[in-house]
Amino acid sequence: RRQDMQHLQGMLELARQDPDAALQAFNHALAEEPGPATALEQAATLGAHGYARQGLAHLDYWQTLPAPSQPSRGMPKLHAWVLAHQHYWEHEMAHLRTTLAADAATQARPPSPSSRD
Repeated sequence: RRQDMQHLQGMLELARQDPDAALQAFNHALAEEPGPATALEQAATLGAHGYARQGLAHLDYWQTLPAPSQPSRGMPKLHAWVLAHQHYWEHEMAHLRTTLAADAATQARPPSPSSRD
């Protein structure tokens, strides 16, 4: 699957320590099959590797994509309804965005003179 291949490319770029290329690959993967779980996982992966700014950019990209289609019947439809009713994805996105923003702010600050020792 193209989404899987692009995701693996993003992981390879992280291993190469190229966060911008990883972000690009993750964005391509997300565009193949937009979904909030994928967006969260990839943004969190960027942040966990020390690239909070790229994680935030990935969440911003997610917001530009069309809403994913909802399941038409059965348990998947009920599960999607429960998640939507509880605003689950919105809360998870907001929480990750807050965490990444705090990490990005910390990474942007120069080290204090006493922490260099």
